[in-house]
Amino acid sequence: MKTLMPKPLVWLAFASLLLTPSAFAKKKPLTLSAFPGKYTGAVTLVTPSGTSTGTTVVVITASKAGKSAVIDYTATVSDGTNTSVLPTTITLAADKTVSVTDLGVGIAGSNNMHPGTGTWSQHKRTLSLFATNGDLNLTGTASTHDNRKKRKLTLILVSSDADGSNAYTFTTTLVGRLPKPKK
Repeated sequence: MKTLMPKPLVWLAFASLLLTPSAFAKKKPLTLSAFPGKYTGAVTLVTPSGTSTGTTVVVITASKAGKSAVIDYTATVSDGTNTSVLPTTITLAADKTVSVTDLGVGIAGSNNMHPGTGTWSQHKRTLSLFATNGDLNLTGTASTHDNRKKRKLTLILVSSDADGSNAYTFTTTLVGRLPKPKK
């Protein structure tokens, strides 16, 4: 039985595909540009005194280079008798520092805001942050996943006393439209 050898032209074409610079090009690392959008969804608030549920709106805007961003978080929760609007703004700076308008995520009301500062980091589509003011801590994680024309955002914020006690955990699952591609 005779085996056919590919023609030299075929080998040459195949080799040129392997040796092109695009074959060796590194993927650009993901920046905060993986997060922008307006998201709406559900929130579950677990506190030392019970659980509340509600809705939330999160608006994330990122700089053009994707090195800084602002997260506007507003949850509307109800425990069955009372409804509360709980807002906070988280600013992620390009130097990996974070500032938060209210580490208590609005629980104490607008007259009792507790601002704080800290650091943030990103690994692929997962964002982590920690901020404190000495009395309160806020830790958070956010991750995104794109599916067709929608982007799913899972955001967990935990506000607690400096010693880690008295934790308020906001677990949110949100969906937003993918940003339109830039022309």
